[in-house]
Amino acid sequence: MKEPATAGFSKQDDEPTIEAAKNFTGVHDFKSFAAAEAKSSSFVREVSTFKIENKSDFFDAANKDMIKITVKANAFLHHMVRNMVGTLVEVGLGNRKPEAVEIILKSKDRKKAGPTAAAKGLYLEKVYY
Repeated sequence: MKEPATAGFSKQDDEPTIEAAKNFTGVHDFKSFAAAEAKSSSFVREVSTFKIENKSDFFDAANKDMIKITVKANAFLHHMVRNMVGTLVEVGLGNRKPEAVEIILKSKDRKKAGPTAAAKGLYLEKVYY
């Protein structure tokens, strides 16, 4: 496996990324983070957990640092988590400030959010009912 995961985060970028991620918790209209073509009667979801953990011990491909992102919500929109992660990668790279997430949420405009994170390296670990 040459490139098993999405690149973008690094250790020096943890703090702004974690700060930005805090804006995802709570009840919000996630239209900005849904797939562009998503249709839903409501884009309001409640994210109870959005946690970022350094997991370099979890999987080490060519000495790359790995992170684990845990997201718990009452429901998800198509590409919601991938779009959230894509935006956080931009924060981690210094292309956006952490407070941008709150502004993007309020805009309800998919074009304001970051790119959709690549599916490679994303794993569904558990589903709760």
